[in-house]
Formats: sequence, C-alpha cells, structure tokens
Amino acid sequence: MITIAESCIKCGACAAACPTRHITMENGAPVVHEGRRCLQCMHCTAMCPQKAVHFDAVPAYEEYIDTPEDAVLKLITMRRSIRRFKPEAPDKEDLQWALDMAQWAPSAKNLRPTRWLVVHGKDKCDGVYQTAIELCKASGQMPDVVAQQKKENRNSVTCGCTAIILALEPDGNEWADTDGVIAAATLELVLQHIGIGTCWGGYMKRLLAALPELVQSVGIPEGYHCAAALLCGLPDEAYQNVPWRPRAEVLWR
Repeated sequence: MITIAESCIKCGACAAACPTRHITMENGAPVVHEGRRCLQCMHCTAMCPQKAVHFDAVPAYEEYIDTPEDAVLKLITMRRSIRRFKPEAPDKEDLQWALDMAQWAPSAKNLRPTRWLVVHGKDKCDGVYQTAIELCKASGQMPDVVAQQKKENRNSVTCGCTAIILALEPDGNEWADTDGVIAAATLELVLQHIGIGTCWGGYMKRLLAALPELVQSVGIPEGYHCAAALLCGLPDEAYQNVPWRPRAEVLWR
C-alpha cells in the first residue's frame, strides 16, 4: 500500500509519473486508488522531490537510498522508463552514434545479426499508433489497447514518443532474439547516457507479432521480425531519486 506523507507539497510529480494512474491528482492533492493496478515500478518515489511517497512493504531505511557517485552505477540505478516526451525528436546524428555504440553488444558467435529500423519524428510515430489502433479495431486483436484509448485517452503503445527503434532479427536464427534484446539493452543505456529517454515498447512488439499489416506499414523487411522495441525521445520529466529494488534472489550451490 502506498501512503503520502504530510511533507507532500502537492506538486503532482508522483501522479504524472504513474503509468497506470494508481495515483492521480484530485482537488489539488495526490490520491492513491487501491482498486487500480500498481506496477511496483517506484516511479512515484523516484520522482518525488520531498521523498514523501512511501510503500508500506519497503523498510524506511531502504526506500530512499543515496545516488551512487560512480558514473556506471549511477547510470544503471537511475535508468527509468520515460513515458512523457517533448514534441521535438532527437537528432538523427545522436541516434546514429548510439546505434553505432550498440555494435559492441555481445552476440552469439559474434555474428551481430541485429538490424535496426527507426521511425523518426512525432508525426510518423503518432501515425504508427493510429494505424495500430485501427488494425486492432478491425481485427479484434488486443482489445485492451483500444479500451485504453477510448476510456482513458491513454496511449501505452508509443507513449507519444518521437522515435521508435526496432531491433530486427532474421527469422530462423535460434539465438537472434537473445542477441536483439542484448543489443537493445545496450542501446538503451547509451541513449539515456546522452539524455535521450527510452521506454521498452512491449505493446509495440506484441502488436507487430499479431498484425502482419502493421509489419508491412512500418516497413520491416521480409525475413526479419521485431525482437525488441524502444520508444525514444527527449524526456519531458526528470527523476530525482534512486528507486528501491529488493536484493537479488540467489540459489548458491
């Protein structure tokens, strides 16, 4: 259960960051809706400038830990899924540089099978979303995506991003999808390092697997499929705190 401390300044940062609207602003104050799903992502605590958001299941001494001074550890612990983007798209040169850096990601037998498809620009990304919605309506696929738009005006497919980066892998390669995810994870850290926000596009990947018409519309070459999708753009939100994470569950033998 989430509680809001009296130190809350009612800035609305926690509500704005909540991806499922478990926290919303009502009458100028944050309200926790226990009937709505909480992802336990801790975006609310990571965003709160007053450290006023608390999870009952998390010990108080662990809830707001110090930001690491080491640059690599800071990049890892402060990496957040960004779902609010500025309208201008990242420079193509910056995206190209990050994609070049991702070539150092490990791959099975060093085959480096990953190819990239980039949808660049807000209008084009919004067009992908609208096409996906229309195809879902026509086919009956993934009704939850349509319901989010109709009932809540919520876009969980592209999140209003200004660049969609798809890691493409050749069909029939047993290691390709693993290689694609590793390459995308490497790319994400590089992008966030240079100030480009990212969010893993789970809905996008599922839609591309379910809707051949969307694959054709986006322009994925024949013989390839999407192994991972990153929604990218210039962040319109800034996280301030390291979110809590439990210690790893390990089986020692």
